[in-house]
Amino acid sequence: MTDTFPAPSRLLLATGLIAKWALRLVAGGWLLLALVWVALHFVIVPRIDALRPWLEEQASRTLGTVVRIGSISAQSNGLIPSVELRGVQVLDAQGQALGAEAPCPTGALLWYWRHLPPEPRVPFGQVVERGMLRPGEVLTSPRGKTARVRADGTLVGPEMTGSIHQVGAAMEGAPSCNGWTYWHFRRDGQMVPIDILRQQIRAEMVDGQTH
Repeated sequence: MTDTFPAPSRLLLATGLIAKWALRLVAGGWLLLALVWVALHFVIVPRIDALRPWLEEQASRTLGTVVRIGSISAQSNGLIPSVELRGVQVLDAQGQALGAEAPCPTGALLWYWRHLPPEPRVPFGQVVERGMLRPGEVLTSPRGKTARVRADGTLVGPEMTGSIHQVGAAMEGAPSCNGWTYWHFRRDGQMVPIDILRQQIRAEMVDGQTH
């Protein structure tokens, strides 16, 4: 006589299917984590200095002034590599470095950014009102795109008119743009960001408050 076993219930089948897919997801997650670790240590770390221009741009946008980084080094000495920035310079309105150059761990740099006191707001129209830039003067982006300054403190580009931030974002097809670090003008034969002019106005504000 042959024994017969009842067919597994639908609940048991569903539980088994869910458990099987859960194990696959866990295995896939660990595999993805391993691939990220390999890419981080063997692809990004050896080429970390190539990220320097991007980091300078992000730091300049965060601080609202020009930041220069001499070099970036990284060491794969654990699960997450340690990163060190050297020759970090924060430039004033005249392009002079504030403070001495020194090795700077990324954590210390982030602390510095977050604890800076808020700086006074300077509208771009004030730059035009002071005659630091003239109506009709051409501003240039890092990629060579141009826009002209208007007397009301806006820019006119090939496709739109708006603030320095709006026109910059439109030209890059980006949701936002820091126009102060994006737009440049020519001074002494070199292209410099218009943020230099904002910093000059801020410096004059501070001088006025201390006298």
